[in-house]
Amino acid sequence: MVKAALDELCERLPSQAKQVHVLTEAGNPCDTIARIAAERNCTLIIVGKHGQGWLESKMIGSTAARLCETARRPVLMVPVRE
Repeated sequence: MVKAALDELCERLPSQAKQVHVLTEAGNPCDTIARIAAERNCTLIIVGKHGQGWLESKMIGSTAARLCETARRPVLMVPVRE
């Protein structure tokens, strides 16, 4: 179901989006995304950012924020609608 939704989203992207790939893989989200981005030499990672507050993000951690620190490439965090 998730892959179908992501495939549909990719179809709506403008033709200027040269290479878009949808992958689903098990594992720690931050580590897995960073590893795949490095393996594929991605130029940009786009991730959704949930609206947790400052305190929650410091106590629990945020995958998107950790990815920004560890990915070694640009990460665009996009707010997710509630």
